[in-house]
Amino acid sequence: MTRLIHHWGELQAAEIDEGRRVRAIIDEIARANGRGVLVISRRAKRFRDECSSLEARDLIGGAVRRVGLSSTATEFSQLIALACQRDKTACRDLAGMAKQLAPHLPEKRGRPISAETCAHIFLLRHLESWGIDRAYTYSEEDGYDDFVDPVTQATRIAANNPRFSPLHANRLRKSNLFPPPMLIRAPGATGLPGSAARPNRCKRGPQGSEPHRL
Repeated sequence: MTRLIHHWGELQAAEIDEGRRVRAIIDEIARANGRGVLVISRRAKRFRDECSSLEARDLIGGAVRRVGLSSTATEFSQLIALACQRDKTACRDLAGMAKQLAPHLPEKRGRPISAETCAHIFLLRHLESWGIDRAYTYSEEDGYDDFVDPVTQATRIAANNPRFSPLHANRLRKSNLFPPPMLIRAPGATGLPGSAARPNRCKRGPQGSEPHRL
């Protein structure tokens, strides 16, 4: 289970990095609107070479739907291919389309996100799906100066990192980088788990920004 959680974190971190890369290159193409064919063609080639994944295709498809264009992600790929060949009409249309799509793609700014941070958010979202809203618990008792809540401890075990801090994950968990929490049930399970199966709630400061000190 710990390997599975960490693997999910690695996949999510890679997907976020891909989203930022797609947005950065689409922004470059959009800024080239009105410039020469050679400039747009070079940026189209960069998109082709660096954003060929299924995740990139899905991001473009989602942005196309949100804008309300009649095009599809497949047609966008075809436009990229033609622009790479320095087709004048394709370069013009691609730059104009990129300008429309850019605001509907993930934000490209932000500090790098680690697999363990994504794994921690996964655990928090899983608990939220059961109606358990947690932040983190910080203890300074008996000279022990560290995070002691069970979710942080679980992430440290999964990531094999005894010094993992949950602060960045707690700031990110309600951002649009991550999908809304989903109810995750074991096969055949019904209803919410009993109280014995629920971790104790931990207190937190306003909006989860301050730890509960013991």
